[in-house]
Amino acid sequence: MRKDTFFTALLVGFGSTALEIIVSYILKTMGFIKTPLYLFVGKLSVGELPAKPWITTVVGITGHFFTGVAFAFIFILILQKWGRDYLYLKGLGYGGILWIIHEVIIPNIITTDIKLQLSASSQIWHILTGLIWGLAAAYIYKYLQERKVFG
Repeated sequence: MRKDTFFTALLVGFGSTALEIIVSYILKTMGFIKTPLYLFVGKLSVGELPAKPWITTVVGITGHFFTGVAFAFIFILILQKWGRDYLYLKGLGYGGILWIIHEVIIPNIITTDIKLQLSASSQIWHILTGLIWGLAAAYIYKYLQERKVFG
């Protein structure tokens, strides 16, 4: 089959982001975190909190999938450029970098009056979900490459 980096990124990004959303939802349900990353994206996207909170969740999950695919595309380009050796270590490192982007850089670039409830105690869990995303992206990419699906 013909190599298709974008479709591979779509599968990698969608799969790893879906896993990250599920883990975040479980951590939110258990009370470890107040604002999972998908709600963070939703609150920043919607602006004023709507009367119906499900709107924020839907927008957040949709936006999170789009960003997941975009970051998966960048991850795959990095792997294509610098090789797939130490794939899981690269996935962990990339997931850690994504945590820095999502939790440190973006909130400091965007100024908003919305209370996001990103407590210091929940950051360890956000780091964990970033690392899970990176490992899942590496695993899904490796699976697709070994099965010669789209590349």
